[in-house]
Amino acid sequence: MANSTNSLSTLEILWKALVLPFKNLKLFLPLFLITFLSSSIFFFSIVIFILPLLTDLTLKIKELAHTVDPSSPEYAILLAAIKKDVTRFLVDESIELLLTFIINSLLMIITLYATLTTYCGELFSLVEILIMAKNNFKGPILTQLVVAFLNSACFIFLILLSIFVHMLVSWIHSINFSILLILIILLVVALFLCCNFVWSLSIVVSVAEIGCYGSMAIHRSAKLIKRRKTQGFLLLLLITAFAFAIYYIAKFSLAHAPNSKEAILVLSGIIFALVARTLDLFTLAILTVYYSECKNSHEDGFVYNSLSHSDAHVDEELP
Repeated sequence: MANSTNSLSTLEILWKALVLPFKNLKLFLPLFLITFLSSSIFFFSIVIFILPLLTDLTLKIKELAHTVDPSSPEYAILLAAIKKDVTRFLVDESIELLLTFIINSLLMIITLYATLTTYCGELFSLVEILIMAKNNFKGPILTQLVVAFLNSACFIFLILLSIFVHMLVSWIHSINFSILLILIILLVVALFLCCNFVWSLSIVVSVAEIGCYGSMAIHRSAKLIKRRKTQGFLLLLLITAFAFAIYYIAKFSLAHAPNSKEAILVLSGIIFALVARTLDLFTLAILTVYYSECKNSHEDGFVYNSLSHSDAHVDEELP
């Protein structure tokens, strides 16, 4: 057990999360390599397939805008080409998003099994972790589906709210009113981030506590956080900073990708994948340690029951 009677400070949680992978390198090195290759493939698929299509579509739209006469043959040809490109883009993007979600979900489940078992002091191999994940992946997958739906709904709501606020600001020319609306948006964003933190922790719960998934895992996560809200808020700020770092690294890499030489493009993809996977692993390790601390606060220890080295067989379920 990784539990202790004394609660960890925020810095101690960060330190334990940072050194956690080094306690079982034979597990985390191959796991990190798999996730790194997954990120690299995702990055290059965007550069090779999505970016050229978007660039071509943008050029056609600009050319269409300069074609004044809608009855001209050039206008009809461009419009048909744009419709074809948009359809192709939506299909390709939908397939890529679905595959990315499935792969990332499975990798997250496997990584959480790795962090949870290692934090409990069990040093398993990658094969044994894969067996554990295989025997209990339905609950965590369902939880991730629920979390993805909630995140998507909130994201759409934020976009609609931003559009509505922009329209109000353009209609009502008042500095005080504009400041008030901006503060409201910031408050809504902060609330969304807090909810996202609870939802992210619920994925850890669904892996650690067998049979607790979906809305049950979210409710359990919210209950666990109650006694350590301040610490959770500090960790939330840190994880949010990680997310922004990954976003700006990806934005910088993709912005320079179409005009870059092949060597620079490959280097950008490698750097992006390394940074993204490292931060993702650190984030999951933080959530694992924080989950343990929240369990300690409730004085009921880990519900997670790890398999012993001799019991990790393909045909056996987690206890």
